[in-house]
Amino acid sequence: MDRLLHIYPGDVGILAPALLNNMVLEPGQSLFVGAGNLHAYLSGEALELMANSDNVIRGGLTPKHVDVPELVSVLSFDSGSPEPFVARPGLDGEADFPILVPDFRLSVLSPAGRVLERKAQGPELLLCIEGKAILRNQGGSLELGRGQAAFIRADAGTWSLEGEAKVYRAFLPQGEEGA
Repeated sequence: MDRLLHIYPGDVGILAPALLNNMVLEPGQSLFVGAGNLHAYLSGEALELMANSDNVIRGGLTPKHVDVPELVSVLSFDSGSPEPFVARPGLDGEADFPILVPDFRLSVLSPAGRVLERKAQGPELLLCIEGKAILRNQGGSLELGRGQAAFIRADAGTWSLEGEAKVYRAFLPQGEEGA
């Protein structure tokens, strides 16, 4: 709490972590936090993926606008502790995270020297978190290194990924509609 007080002097939001389920995720673990659940990242690196929305309400620990009355009006006060999970191995170098909403999917691609070929199913985002990969489609190629991302247009057709890398893929699967 001393660290938060130093970073956010005078912010009563520093008390929130004492009221929340404090969890430590290991590399590769994921956590689903549904709408209405207060959450904060206190340290480390994380990839946060959320559905298209304009209703992010901040409760503290930020220099941005904080609207406590609105936050309290939408918060879920149910008790419980979500369990971390890992991606389930899938087909051809791709492991899927079991996301509990139809709005999006998240997977991790690990080409491991192979060429992984996919067909764009709508707009997709790729984020390389480890190693290097080459993304190719009919329009050319792009090298992705750690921390680099690529946007794949819905009409991109077939694309491929190769290299020694770990690349997260956010997408909407074919045949599903987002909320």
